[in-house]
Formats: sequence, C-alpha cells, structure tokens
Amino acid sequence: MKPQSILAVVVTFLISYSAAQVSSPGYHRLLKTVSSDVLDLPPLSNAELMASEIEQKDAPRQFGKAIDVDIPFTLNDQSIVNLDNGDWVWRAVIRSEEAISLNLIFGEWWIPEGAEAYVYNDQETLGAFKANPSNKDSGMFATAPIQGNEIVFEYYSPSWVQEFPRIRITKVVHGYKHLFNPKSSSGSCNIDVACKDGADWHSQARSVAVILTDNNQKYCTGAMVNNLRQDGKQYFLTANHCTGWNDMKTHLVMFNYERQACGIDDSAVGSKDTAHGLNLLGTYRSSDFALLEVMEPIPEDYQVYLSGWSAEEIPVSPFVTIHHPSGDLKKISHFDGDVTPSCWSECPSNMHWEVERWTTGTTEPGSSGSPLYESTGRIIGQLHGGVASCRYKGYDRYGAFKDSWGSAPLENQQLKAWLDPDNTGKKHVDGIDLEQAKLGRAIRDEL
Repeated sequence: MKPQSILAVVVTFLISYSAAQVSSPGYHRLLKTVSSDVLDLPPLSNAELMASEIEQKDAPRQFGKAIDVDIPFTLNDQSIVNLDNGDWVWRAVIRSEEAISLNLIFGEWWIPEGAEAYVYNDQETLGAFKANPSNKDSGMFATAPIQGNEIVFEYYSPSWVQEFPRIRITKVVHGYKHLFNPKSSSGSCNIDVACKDGADWHSQARSVAVILTDNNQKYCTGAMVNNLRQDGKQYFLTANHCTGWNDMKTHLVMFNYERQACGIDDSAVGSKDTAHGLNLLGTYRSSDFALLEVMEPIPEDYQVYLSGWSAEEIPVSPFVTIHHPSGDLKKISHFDGDVTPSCWSECPSNMHWEVERWTTGTTEPGSSGSPLYESTGRIIGQLHGGVASCRYKGYDRYGAFKDSWGSAPLENQQLKAWLDPDNTGKKHVDGIDLEQAKLGRAIRDEL
C-alpha cells in the first residue's frame, strides 16, 4: 500500500547536509518549494516572556517556551507527497510568529531502516536522521534549535520500505532569546578559550559543552569526564539544579561551540555538535552535582575529550573554569588565589569551594554546572552559583567533587559508584580523548 496524493515531483539523488546533530548523509532532496498546510501556534510575546523571568546563576538559563502540540504521522492527502518514482514524503510545517528559534520534541519516535527524516527552514538543515542511531529504547527524540520562526519536519520513505514510521510531535519550543548566537550575549570581560588564556587548556575545553534541559527550553554548562576504567563511558558532569527533571530522554548536549582562533570574526565559529538522550545516574543536592550518561554514541569527528578529576581534600592552585556564559561562545576564567571551603544550603557543612574573585574573566547565568579545574587539569567541582559578573567582582561557589564522591546517602548516587566501579580506592584520574578510551576498551575486549 502506498499513500496517495495529487502532487508529484522527482526529487531523489545523492545529497548530504552539514548537521548540528548526530546524522548521516541523505539521498533525498528536500521539498523546500512544495506548499503545505502550516500549523500556526498560539501567539507568544517575546517581550512578555523575557519580562516574566528572573535570571540567576543557581538556576538554568531559560531561552525558550515549550508549547504542547499533538502532531502524529498520518496517511492523509494534506501531509503526504507522492513522488514520480514511487517514493513518498510526509511533512509537518510549524510556525510561531515571534520565534527567534524553534526545536521539536517527539513523544513517539521510530523510523524503519531505509527511511530518512529532516528538520529545516530557509536558514538551517538538520539530518538525515536514520533508524540508527535515532531510534532508542525510550521511543523519544528531539531536535536542536534552528534559527527562524518556521520549521519543517520531513519524513522520506523510499518505495521499497514497507513499514510506516511511528512519529508524534508533542512539543515545540519557541525560542525568545538568541541561543548560540555569536553576536549575543555575555559581558565584555569574558575571554574566548581560543585566546592565550586558554592556550594550556585546549584538551579540557573539548570536554565542556552546553546541556539543553527542561524540555529543551533552558540550558546550563557541564563537562564530559573520564572514569578509572578509562573505558570511554560517556559520562557528563553538571549541576544538580540544572537537571531537576526526572525524564531527560529528549535532552541534548552540544559540543564545540567556540571561536576557532582568538580575535577572528563571528563567521569563523566552530560547530554546534549535539548528541541526544541523557540518563541520570547519580546526584546529590547538598554538593549540587549530577552525573549523566549521554546515550547517543558521540561521533569521532566531534573530537570530545574526557576530563580528569580529583576527589582529594586539598586542591592545587591556580584554578580555571571553562563555560558558556549567557549562551555565548565558550569562555575561560582564571583564579590565581586559593579556593576555600564554603557552603550553600548545607551549612554548617562545607561541601563547596569558593572562588573569592576571578583574576581574569567571570561567570554568568548559563555557566551553571561548568567545571572548576585545578592546575593539574583535573576537575574539583561544578558551578552552583554566586554573584560574580563583569560589573561586580564577587564570589562564585562550586559543589566540591570530594563531597560528591561519597557523601550522598545512597551509594549508587555517589560519584565513586560510577567513576570507580571496581572500588580501587583511587581518588583522581587524568583526562583522555574519548576515541582513545574507546579504542583501549576494544583492545581489552579482544584479549
């Protein structure tokens, strides 16, 4: 059985697209000139959305508003386009008038082998998404934000594919702030990691990424981390307050959003490489940590690094944080003094490290969850909050890795349960390239 439609066009040949998500080259030329019914979402005022929020460093920074929708795959003439060679396409076109960006969340997702899916508009294209690796046990999926107030989802089936997909769009995120816009956003005292301040931190910077959270309408910073087996597990450390939502199966982690060299213009910005689907492993509110596992295999060309860490009692100065303040390109800040034990809400216990005042740079909302490195290049904590800014040279406090290591009441919520699964008793490890760790694991598995 083939879906029927009155419109036919010949549109198949080999074509590939650069994508910000894990995807593959596709064989389908998108139907960008085909008219379709457009779903106009209820109007939202960007000014009212911005006026209603209170930005603070100990909360994820909001950039969008999730709107509930129900757009299932159906075989009706309005959404199906038959092609002359027997292939066919299902499309959904969605518009939100004032949106700066749009992204989609799928409460149901499964596509058969041989089919392809895309998300696009006049400014960007994501895809092709194929059965592997987009199909997951969760049966859910999400796309990264693309700029503009209209978005097209397009599912393409070659004639020889007999199965139909199971697709249901359940949320559309209306972006009302410029997210990942190199012309945005952070204070002038922030320093690009590509500048001389980041010269000794290139490896660690490759581990730092943005996490899209809370229905992909907010974001924080975090870092990929190594474990004592050094087996390439895709562990991601961020703040507990960035992950206060139990279901993270549609959340995204985005790597490599940074300038390629110091002082260059905004046209030479690195990739926005995302991986989809997170699983919450361990968390502890008192030290404000959360350890996640990135479920989608991270491609080799992302060049991700797994940072080392230390759970030792006395950190080694000086200190560095790498982060995405206000959704800006990746930045670096230095502190030449000594961090001191401090507390947040767990007082009188001190489960935080305090940076009294940054020597260079600062942090901002959106920096939450970012790693604090000691001089050895190892992480000793993640940003909880503080009052530091370009205008006010105040403190920042980081949940201490040493307290996240073994203080949570449940053992499987402690960092050591995941980062030292063999219970070696070691309390530090150096970093390693993700691909090198995967290769080492493969070699060991062969022996």
